[in-house]
Amino acid sequence: MNPDVLLNRIRLEQRGLIDIHKKLYEMEHLLPAPDPMQFAKTAESAALLSEKSTARLRNMFFSVSNEPPIYYYPKAAEVQGIRVWASDNYLRVLLPALLPDKKKRDGCKFLLLPLQAALVQSGPLPHFSDCVICVEHIYDHNLPIKAVRDYDNLELKAVIDVIATFCLTDDTGA
Repeated sequence: MNPDVLLNRIRLEQRGLIDIHKKLYEMEHLLPAPDPMQFAKTAESAALLSEKSTARLRNMFFSVSNEPPIYYYPKAAEVQGIRVWASDNYLRVLLPALLPDKKKRDGCKFLLLPLQAALVQSGPLPHFSDCVICVEHIYDHNLPIKAVRDYDNLELKAVIDVIATFCLTDDTGA
């Protein structure tokens, strides 16, 4: 890759990280008694900037590396804390607290591809012709009630669809 193009991409990422740092600094200075709405808005802004940066850094890595993404995503799953446990009768999947927003294009790359890699690496998985899917959202009890997201069915469906490709004989519901 052209060194000038790489330098521009690196500088773009540096500016993005500076923007994240500014948001964290802003959050720090809202303490010790922050307005909950302002603090949440600033935290969301920092998180979204971070998501954007992560997606761009991954793409930059893929453009300069000879390592195919198939080798990267298991590492991403490990870093994100994605875990898979299986036996003959059940499958348990642990995901980070935030599911990808259905409106964000990079949500798939952020969580679903590492989830897929974790399922591949977990070894043999059970196959179900029928099953019950239980979803448990665990939140920190110290967080305000506003921090508890009402996940849209489409956000959860994307995760279930990835799991279904590995474990369900037929997921039509018929």
